[in-house]
Amino acid sequence: MWKKKNKEKKFSLWIENHHGAMYKHALWMTGNRDVAVDLVQEAYYQAWSSIDTLKDDLYVLSWLLSILRRCSYREYHSQIRSERITTQLEILDAQSTKLEHYEILDLEQAIQSLSKDHREVLLLHHLHGFSYDEISKQLDIPTGTVMSRLSRAKETLKKYFHVLE
Repeated sequence: MWKKKNKEKKFSLWIENHHGAMYKHALWMTGNRDVAVDLVQEAYYQAWSSIDTLKDDLYVLSWLLSILRRCSYREYHSQIRSERITTQLEILDAQSTKLEHYEILDLEQAIQSLSKDHREVLLLHHLHGFSYDEISKQLDIPTGTVMSRLSRAKETLKKYFHVLE
């Protein structure tokens, strides 16, 4: 749609004209200068990657701020997931003395018994906390397929542990 030189020139002008507003917005959203700098940089990268989606230059700032907001939300949710996983691992570590060694091996065997597709969806959802839509985008499959694979994985695990009882 745009010629490369024209594209680069416009993009440079956008950065020049809106960098202050972008940084301030990110700083207010995060309260952390380093994170704000990273988010603005990520937003510019994503804006450059999708520059052809902007239909009207009058909306550049709102378009850039929308991208920045999405980057900020992703970062926030990533931090929450990371904190939740860390907490879960700490709990598991604290309980590991209570768990029998064979129970951990049974769980590992059960997960390994799943097909690659079912195992991947199960781990993305339950270990990493990704939503169905996020998994769908990551794996480039329909959301319904994610839900189906997750359901089948759970059913397989239930049957596996029922047999062991």
